[in-house]
Amino acid sequence: MRLAPIALLLLLTACGGDDADRKKDAGPPATVTVVALAPESWRDSIDAVGTVKARDSVVIAAKQSERIAAVRFESGQRVAKGQVLVELDAGTVKAELAEARATLVDLEAQVARLRDLQSRQLVARSQLDTAVASRNAAAARVQAAQVRLDERVIRAPFAGVLGLRQVSQG
Repeated sequence: MRLAPIALLLLLTACGGDDADRKKDAGPPATVTVVALAPESWRDSIDAVGTVKARDSVVIAAKQSERIAAVRFESGQRVAKGQVLVELDAGTVKAELAEARATLVDLEAQVARLRDLQSRQLVARSQLDTAVASRNAAAARVQAAQVRLDERVIRAPFAGVLGLRQVSQG
């Protein structure tokens, strides 16, 4: 029975204590910040530093160096494959093409006349052969002038989005 008073004494000692002692041990009162809740829009993005590389890219350059007559695009523009981007000055080449076409028309008429005369055996076969060779050379000059004219139009090699425009007319 002696144990009962000792257990009761221990229990009272453990549960008891002064409120002032407890406040002293707890430290300063906690600071509480209050914020009123209000709905806001959520921006679902992350700012980061990095490098982006296109899957397909190309630096476009003309085969001919010539004055730029027209720029037909803006930076960041979407383009289709084959769309005209830049036109170079082609005045001289257009004149050469017109001259070559006129020469070709004249030589074709001469060949037609010589064939008619050759069928009646009024001209030598060598004369007709020379005219045919001249006509073929004129046709090749027309083709060459057309290629030079086509080279003065720069087109998009594939569909995509253009980068920075680094050229201007002139």
